[in-house]
Amino acid sequence: MFKYFTDNVLKSILEYNQIIRGDLMTTNIMLTLKAQILKKLRRRGNWGASHTAFDDLPKSIPKHLRGKAKDAADELISEGLLIPKQTCYGLHVSLNPQRKADTDNLIKKVLDE
Repeated sequence: MFKYFTDNVLKSILEYNQIIRGDLMTTNIMLTLKAQILKKLRRRGNWGASHTAFDDLPKSIPKHLRGKAKDAADELISEGLLIPKQTCYGLHVSLNPQRKADTDNLIKKVLDE
């Protein structure tokens, strides 16, 4: 949908819309949560076939943000950065090895690492 926009144009459009709606702070929190989830999975080496339980993703996040962390993980699945795997004992996720550069860029951009 947005593949014809450059990153700067897309970023400015999204920021303008968020300022109008008043949820810029929520978006910054969501970006940070996404980066923290991706960093945790990258550190653990959960690429491709190595997966972890979806319910374990928010364990390293403060309790008052755990609901938003699950929402952020759902967004990461819809963006294609996380691969869902349904098992008989629940949903598991892993990092998408084909999107490794995008994952590393998001972590670097948001968390300065």
